[in-house]
Amino acid sequence: MTANVEAQNVANRRSGGPFQWWGLCEETRAEFVRQQVEAHDEEMRKQVVAQFEDRYFYVIDENGDAEVTAEKATLEEVEILELREGEAVVHVSYDVKYEADLSHDDPDMQSYDHETGTTMSWGPRPHVTGRRKARGGR
Repeated sequence: MTANVEAQNVANRRSGGPFQWWGLCEETRAEFVRQQVEAHDEEMRKQVVAQFEDRYFYVIDENGDAEVTAEKATLEEVEILELREGEAVVHVSYDVKYEADLSHDDPDMQSYDHETGTTMSWGPRPHVTGRRKARGGR
């Protein structure tokens, strides 16, 4: 289900007939789009959280990775990029509070092989950290 189809369906139910999108001034159409985005916040939030947690996270300057769990996502901003006949293009920003379980090689548990020129790690150094990041999407 796309937002523009749902917006048209809601407008049709409210007015009792086909939604006359271009019969409205631009400010009214923009406000209607914002209301529709806010009305579908729960669906979008679930998608934002799923896509955020599905991304690949890595530890900078270390041989390691991170597993991220979103704790809370809050709608921050709805920016309307385009209003067209019967549809709109919007940029939606969410503030995501998350926890990351980091794991990287422990420099105190490494050895260097002079013959091959490689470093071998004998154990990870785990960390847990929390951050907030605003995420956007189109």
